[in-house]
Amino acid sequence: MPHKLAKGALFFLLTSFIFSLSFLPEPILTCYQYVTFVSLGIGMLLSLYLNHFHLKRHFFERRDYPLWMYLILVSVTIFFAQDKTASLFFYRRLTMAAILIYFVFKNEYSLRRIEKLLFILVTCAGLVCVFGFIEMVTASNIIYSRYLKTFCYQRFIGNRMMSTLVHPNVLGAYLIVCLPLAYHFYRKEVVPFIRAFKFMLLAFILTGTILTFSRGTWCALFLMFLAWCLIKKRFRQLVFIVGIAGIILFIASLPVVKYSILGRFNVEGLWQYIQSGHRIEQYRVTARILAQHPLTGIGLNHYREVFDNYTRRVFPYEVKIPDSIYLMHLAETGLIGFFGLAFFLGSLFIRAFFSYARLEKKKKEIFFALAMGFIGLLFAMAFFDGFLWKTPLYLLFLCAGIISVLNGKPQD
Repeated sequence: MPHKLAKGALFFLLTSFIFSLSFLPEPILTCYQYVTFVSLGIGMLLSLYLNHFHLKRHFFERRDYPLWMYLILVSVTIFFAQDKTASLFFYRRLTMAAILIYFVFKNEYSLRRIEKLLFILVTCAGLVCVFGFIEMVTASNIIYSRYLKTFCYQRFIGNRMMSTLVHPNVLGAYLIVCLPLAYHFYRKEVVPFIRAFKFMLLAFILTGTILTFSRGTWCALFLMFLAWCLIKKRFRQLVFIVGIAGIILFIASLPVVKYSILGRFNVEGLWQYIQSGHRIEQYRVTARILAQHPLTGIGLNHYREVFDNYTRRVFPYEVKIPDSIYLMHLAETGLIGFFGLAFFLGSLFIRAFFSYARLEKKKKEIFFALAMGFIGLLFAMAFFDGFLWKTPLYLLFLCAGIISVLNGKPQD
C-alpha cells in the first residue's frame, strides 16, 4: 500500500507541475518558484523511495554525467563574474530547476505513466489555445487587463496570441513541444470519438502556434518539419513544406498585406528591420563581450547590466539581450559554459541516435515525437532569451529527462 500511495502522490506532483508551467503566467511562476522546487523535491524523495534509495542509479548513471559537467562548468564562470552575488543567485535557480526536473522525470521508469504525463501536457496545451482563441476574438485577456500588468499586453493584444504565457515567443516554444506529441497521440488512437478529440487538440495546437505570429516560432516550426522530413526520408512532404513556406513569403510581400500582422514576414521589411533596429547592435555587443571575456564570459545574469558598456547607442531595457539563448549563454558563461551546454545537448542526441534502432515500436513512436518537440524547442530558443522564462526552461529539462529515460529501459 505505501508503494501505491507513493506512486499516486508522485504522479499527482508531476501533473501539478505540468499544470503550473502551462497555466501560470511568468510573474506568478517566478514569485512561487520555490514552491515549485519544494514540490519537486518531495517528488524526488518519493522517486528515491520507489527506487529503493539507489543513489548511484538515480543521480550518477553515465547518461547523467553531461548534465553534471554542464552545471560544474557554468559554476566555474561565477568566480569571474563582476557581481558574483547576482551570478550565484541565477545559477542557484538554474541548478535547482535542472536537477529537480531532470532527475524526477528521468527516474520515471513506467512507459505508461510517461505517456499519461505527456498526454496531460498536450491536453493542457489545447486548453491554453482555447483561452488564446478567446483572447484573439475579444481582443482582451482578463489575466493581464485586471490582475497582472505587463508591457506585452498593450503591445500584442488582438494581434499576436499570448494566452496564459505572457509573450507570444514563450507560447510558441511551449506549443512547438506539444505539437508532435499531439500528432503522435492522434495517430495511435483507434476509438473514433477519442480520436476526434485528439485531432481537435492537434488542430488547436497547430492553429495556436500560427497565431503567435512569431517569426522565431514560425522559423522553428519550419525547421522542425524539415528535420522530421529528412529523418523520415519523406521527400514529397519536404517539397510540400518548402512550397508552403514560399507561398507565405510571397503573400507577405504583397502590398495589400504589407502593413498587416502578416507583413512581419515580408523579406524586404524584415531585412530593413534587422539593419535599422537593435538586432545587429545586439550581435555586435555579444561579439565585443566575447572578445574581452572569451573563456568565462561576463557572468550569469549580467548581459543587461553591462550592455551599455559595449555600445554607444541607447536602447530600452527590454531589448538589451541578444534575442537568442545560445548567444546570451555564450556571452554570459563564455566558451567554457557554452561547451558544457553543447556537450549536454549533444550527448543527449548522440545517445538517442544510437539507442533508437533497438527500441520497441511502441517506445520508438513516443520517443520520436518527444525528440521532435525537443528539437523544435531548441530551434525556438535560438530566437529569444529562453532561460529567462520559466516555462521553456522547465520544458527543456522535462524533455531531456524523459528522453534520457527512454534511452534507457522504461518498463511497461
